Amino acid sequence: MRTILVTGGAGFIGANLVHHLARSYPEDRIVVLDLLTYAGSIEHLPQEMLQGRHPRLRFWYGNVCNAALVDMLVNEADVVLHLAAFIQGTATIGDHEYVVRAGQTARNMDGRGLSIFFSHIERLRAAGKA
Repeated sequence: MRTILVTGGAGFIGANLVHHLARSYPEDRIVVLDLLTYAGSIEHLPQEMLQGRHPRLRFWYGNVCNAALVDMLVNEADVVLHLAAFIQGTATIGDHEYVVRAGQTARNMDGRGLSIFFSHIERLRAAGKA
């Protein structure tokens, strides 16, 4: 049994992918990480996932900028499908400070500009999962 992590899995594309994975790979465990912003909704996800008791479908409410949470989920995953994103320019109008903070948080403090996500990919490679 593989564990598939889908970031942004409650958005339109992510949720459709989650439904497809749940149907097509019944032996795999599917974990969704989503912040449920303007584009994501738990209503898009399989109902079994939302009850929290399904043995292979799990939802985590959270931000991909939360390094500790993403580290934990990536370490449990065999496959990571990274779909989390700000997809509309208008998202920066209502809460532009959040978008800027999210972008800054997703960068290493050493100024190299590598995102936290890529450091997770490096951890996966080191663990032989990527």
